Amino acid sequence: MSSLFVLWLLLTVPVSPADDGATAPQIVTIDTADFQFTPSEVTVERSRPVLFRVIARISPHAFQIPDLELEQVIFPPETGELLATFDEEGEVLFRCRFHHKQGMVGTVRVVEPGSLLEGAEDKVRGPR
Repeated sequence: MSSLFVLWLLLTVPVSPADDGATAPQIVTIDTADFQFTPSEVTVERSRPVLFRVIARISPHAFQIPDLELEQVIFPPETGELLATFDEEGEVLFRCRFHHKQGMVGTVRVVEPGSLLEGAEDKVRGPR
């Protein structure tokens, strides 16, 4: 096969990126400083995986999403990770199992797919 033919193939055959069906997760970073979650409200898309990165700074915390029966215990100075997918739109509670009675709670607002603008990191992470 001549190199000219190979060059012609490379220039004329359409190439599409591989689609393995996987959807990249939204990444939500939550800080636990001062025994509160920052941000305490986040917005995510229904049916899209969400990777929560929870930073423990001073004391251990048990980041929970009770409706999904998910929990990750984090010891300082670690960052814990929890992967979740929300199947219904609406609001879902997250909390620290150890400190929720002291007000260490937050809300995930689940919206329809496509509602978040691509690259709108503030909407994904929540207010700063």
